[in-house]
Amino acid sequence: MLGVLSTSGRPHYMAVSAVISILNIDNSHRVLVPFQTGTGYAGISVQYDDYTAREVKRWFDEHGWPLEIACGGRVFKLRYAN
Repeated sequence: MLGVLSTSGRPHYMAVSAVISILNIDNSHRVLVPFQTGTGYAGISVQYDDYTAREVKRWFDEHGWPLEIACGGRVFKLRYAN
């Protein structure tokens, strides 16, 4: 949704999750969505509401869309989709 990618070009959910943890967004903004694959595997996906997306985008805007994010002893290297 925000175009935050790993250096290999895949969506970087771990970096976005790190920003969400930095922002300390309340769990009430989490949405648990059941899913099932074509092979029969079923599970629950954690998604976030529009409020969370706006707050994460605001964080990226305020931090100049960095190429690295350090959080929890890890460094996430980023690039962005146009």
